[in-house]
Amino acid sequence: MDGDFDWAHCTRVEVERLAEGLHADDPKTRARAVSAVCPCRMERTVFERFLPEVRRLRKDPDPQVRAAADHVLQESLEMQGEGQPTTPQMVGNEMARTKFQSRWRREEPLQETEKRGRKR
Repeated sequence: MDGDFDWAHCTRVEVERLAEGLHADDPKTRARAVSAVCPCRMERTVFERFLPEVRRLRKDPDPQVRAAADHVLQESLEMQGEGQPTTPQMVGNEMARTKFQSRWRREEPLQETEKRGRKR
């Protein structure tokens, strides 16, 4: 496994090589392979093809492989929730922003019937 390879644009042969790495006997090879599956490094469709393998590797006997698999799944969740608050600080900031906006919200434009009623 080549740790510096750009997996964003994988060919079929490269995807097969990555799949072999996820099933390798050597734990370092498995850890590098599962790290390469990270959704920030490859197209989402390729990542989703390996998702069952990543989940399986969360129970790998080697702690480095398990940590890499956990990291990949965490990255996936964070990418799915982009724009959504995912930490306590982000939730607090979002609540403060919403509260501030509600206090200083611009008044709604008057409806035509209300405008006519005020002219009289």
